[in-house]
Amino acid sequence: MATVLSCTEGSQYAPGIYELTAWAASRLQAGVEVLHVVEPSPALTPALDFAGGAGIAITPVYTPEIAELDRELVDLANEKSAKILNDARTALQAAGVADPVLTSSDGSLVDVLKHWEKPVEVLVIGKRGDETDTEEGNIGHHLQSLIRSSHWPVLVATRGFHPIQRFLFSFDGGPPSLAVLDFVISSPLLKGLSCTLVMAGEPSAENAAALDAARQQLQNAGFTVETHLHEGDPEAVSAWEAAAHDIDLLVMGAYSHSRFLQFFTGSTTTEMIRQSRVPILLVNSKKEHS
Repeated sequence: MATVLSCTEGSQYAPGIYELTAWAASRLQAGVEVLHVVEPSPALTPALDFAGGAGIAITPVYTPEIAELDRELVDLANEKSAKILNDARTALQAAGVADPVLTSSDGSLVDVLKHWEKPVEVLVIGKRGDETDTEEGNIGHHLQSLIRSSHWPVLVATRGFHPIQRFLFSFDGGPPSLAVLDFVISSPLLKGLSCTLVMAGEPSAENAAALDAARQQLQNAGFTVETHLHEGDPEAVSAWEAAAHDIDLLVMGAYSHSRFLQFFTGSTTTEMIRQSRVPILLVNSKKEHS
């Protein structure tokens, strides 16, 4: 069965993650699995044995007291994970997800997902987690690595959520954005939503033709589309268009080397994720999706 995989840390972004997860599951007619990864606690500083005199031999000593403290930390982490998952189940059931699967795993989120073998339609994660809850200018430390390694489209949740009716598709006419166009057309995730198709670039005949060709493909697939071609920085153009047209979701590609869709190799998409007040759908055109 198709699954929406929802990754949570129980942070203040969790409600937005669960609402976005429920929305995606409903659109895709998919089940939901919630994943919380218990990461190793920072290593405890061991007691040091300075025996050795002038030789200054330093031998870490893992004492019974430290071992007991380690066990207590593990127990606390597992209790916290269980609470996070139970809270997720309650929130998802309230949002209409009947029977979410709850999974706790040890390690790092990126490593757990690299070895994930079950089929996934889309991955949902908050753009910030516990470690950046109070740092409004930052994005979660997992996010960059996760999207780089993800085999699936990634929905990045913001703190709030409201029903998604219109999405903005950041388009540049290059092969990666054409791959995103194929995903938008073929996936049921965005079917029936209004599309604002935006290109940041010179108002040339070539750009206008590429934009019009994309518009025609979207319209042929049943989308209501309006197009906009503007000069300017991509993030500025997208931000202005998103505000002007009451955009509920941004859609863009990952790992393009084009000016418009650079992903974490430059500042464009990083800044868009940092500044966006609406969820973002990132599609990695280099990888096949399960």
